[in-house]
Amino acid sequence: MSFRLLACAALLALSACSTWRPPPALVPPPLASDTRANATAGRWSGHLSLKLDAWDTQPAQGESFQFDLQGHAHAGVLDISTPFGTLVASVRWDPNGASLITPQNEQLFDSMDALLTKAVGEALPVSTLMYWLKGQADPQLPVSWLPPATTSTGEPTRFLQATWLVDTSELAQGVLRAQREPLPQQRGARLVIRLDE
Repeated sequence: MSFRLLACAALLALSACSTWRPPPALVPPPLASDTRANATAGRWSGHLSLKLDAWDTQPAQGESFQFDLQGHAHAGVLDISTPFGTLVASVRWDPNGASLITPQNEQLFDSMDALLTKAVGEALPVSTLMYWLKGQADPQLPVSWLPPATTSTGEPTRFLQATWLVDTSELAQGVLRAQREPLPQQRGARLVIRLDE
């Protein structure tokens, strides 16, 4: 859903029913033996801002919305609301695929990448993002740690992973920043997440 479609969905949600809620979603807990799911499990809410550079035939665009994310690497729910708090879409995923539910319909996708490309214009690495929100790099992906910033315990706060430069130096204040440089094969992007206290 592009910015225009997100705005239209918000207007439709407001005009149709300001208390629209998708069907309840039950997120299965991770299996005790699933270390990746357990390491990423959590719940976060706040404000997400995503700016995308112009690339190929696509114009520059920006998204800004409230979110509530819960689950783990293999299953979860991401509710997307306007900055005013009106729920406009719910993203759900599990090992069988992903769905995008709006007040108008439900669309099914083979993967979260495909769904998020449609929803926000970019395939964000959701399970890896869950590690970043905990101040960690995804242990299953290559990482390059960057000086000089470190936490109070001496751990680096800036690293390169999955083509993103991630900065967790403000995570204690609830802010995560990540940016990706534009390349011929990928769109430049800047992501800022401000978590609710």
